[in-house]
Amino acid sequence: MNPINLFWRYTGKVYSASTIEKIGDQNARTIRAYVRDYIRKRKSGERESKVADKVDLLSLFFSSPEVFTESVMIDELIDFFGAASETTQYAT
Repeated sequence: MNPINLFWRYTGKVYSASTIEKIGDQNARTIRAYVRDYIRKRKSGERESKVADKVDLLSLFFSSPEVFTESVMIDELIDFFGAASETTQYAT
């Protein structure tokens, strides 16, 4: 097993070896922070769903807080947007 993966597994911290890995890690932190802020704004009511009857994905997540923790919501939204981007790319 890669020693860097072992560090992450036992410490929860990412140890980047190369410049490109460090850039990737920073980008991932930035994306997660943006999504986390958006989730918190929606949860607080500062931002609202623009979908009729609030049938969007995030509203669904909010309806089951015992299943969808903030961390899970962040992961799911990033996965969803990543998949949507790939689908659009292939369709184009």
